[in-house]
Amino acid sequence: MVNKNILVIAPWGSPAQWRTARYVLDDHEVESCCSLIPLLSSIRNSDPRASITVALILLDSLIDRYSGRAVESSCYSSYIRHIDDILLSDGINGYDDIVRKCRCLAERIFRDLLAENGLIIDELEIIVAPCVGSPGGNWSFMGDARDFIAITLYELTRICRKKEFSEIVLDLTHGINFMPAMCMYLIQLLASILMIAHNLNEVVIKVYNSDPYSPNTVREGYPALRLNLMLKQRVKTIHVPHALPKRIIKSTERVEDQLLNSLIQREKILMEHIQAVISSFYYPLPLAACKSIQAMIDSGIDIESFLDECVKMWKCNIQVDAGRRSVKRRMRLIPEAIYSCFLTLSLMEKVRSIAGELKSITIAHLQNLKDLYRLVHESNYYIIADEISKIDKSLRHLKKECAYLYELYDLELIGPRAIPSEEAVPNTRVMIAHAGLQKDFTRIFRDGRIDYDESIIGCGEDQSSRVVLRSIRDLLKCAGLLIPLED
Repeated sequence: MVNKNILVIAPWGSPAQWRTARYVLDDHEVESCCSLIPLLSSIRNSDPRASITVALILLDSLIDRYSGRAVESSCYSSYIRHIDDILLSDGINGYDDIVRKCRCLAERIFRDLLAENGLIIDELEIIVAPCVGSPGGNWSFMGDARDFIAITLYELTRICRKKEFSEIVLDLTHGINFMPAMCMYLIQLLASILMIAHNLNEVVIKVYNSDPYSPNTVREGYPALRLNLMLKQRVKTIHVPHALPKRIIKSTERVEDQLLNSLIQREKILMEHIQAVISSFYYPLPLAACKSIQAMIDSGIDIESFLDECVKMWKCNIQVDAGRRSVKRRMRLIPEAIYSCFLTLSLMEKVRSIAGELKSITIAHLQNLKDLYRLVHESNYYIIADEISKIDKSLRHLKKECAYLYELYDLELIGPRAIPSEEAVPNTRVMIAHAGLQKDFTRIFRDGRIDYDESIIGCGEDQSSRVVLRSIRDLLKCAGLLIPLED
């Protein structure tokens, strides 16, 4: 039996403010200042062989030293034990120093809590995400609030692409401000990436939150707080955006940077390729998917490297004034674009694992892709399966080397004879109903290869307005099957 991999995600505010409670979960009680401890204990007890990866999500405002009243808890004690050593070591010369110090502080506190409770996990990931406002009262953070989603999604998706997690557990108890709401949104996207990247039929999501800690609690022993299961869901379909952003990174003020100008030019090309790939999965168009992925490969753009470049550009344009205790982000990242990039990258890798280098696409390749389309919608699976089955049965009767599908069907009398018009215009209903294999411009070869004859495909109401299609994206646009790009 293969051991289960579980990803436990916990957004954290300031541990210095957490008080001790008796957390109750599944009739098991654990005294701690952090709800993550009883949660991890419960997971370990219920599945001793599970591999547990913990992802702590912090705000960069953790750099703001807590100066409120003392709290009687292990969390406060650990914070006080480490904070001065971390803040005073070296200086703060840039944003990377803030991230490093926040990460170090959180790791030390969490390691102290694990050791205190005799808990062992398999991996620890710490993500420092951007804040807005001044939650600590001293440092101020200026920038787009959605940078939190973008950076957290960027980091968590890279973790999920590397390791197969069949279960995501989210503990919202110690998240502050917008963190819990955004994390609820993020785990749905992560489930989509996991299913594609690791060939999973489903991902189980569990969300926990504790009872509130009353500020009027009088210490007569610590209060009992139930750690409540707020949501349990089996995710079986992936999230496909209904619209795609045109940009991945934008400046919030005038930025003169030649690298940025180069990035913007390549960004436009990339998002148009992504538009074609995702559109061909939103609709049941496996041949179009293979060809749009091949076009993406031919463009020479490496999605992962491009994303890394965007994040690096974003970080390089963060101004830190340690004297004034201010952080200003001059650029913003578009979370929907980051998800679309990772979704496309995962789809590309999965299709290439099934159909190889895509230089020669066969009916067998399209047949093997139908399970991937089931993750989008069950009906897409059956549309593709039915269409491929009809073609496969008719193919054995094909005498010549190559034929259009309308000729192949005529041999078997599957449908009425349909001689293509001179325009061979893609039709929305036909493309969807027949898995993108419109018979007047789709060619089949006797050895099973299948392709579009792009030389005869046009788009226009009459010959005078006819536009010759030059790419698979053009074909999808003409057929009305292109998810829109929006500002």
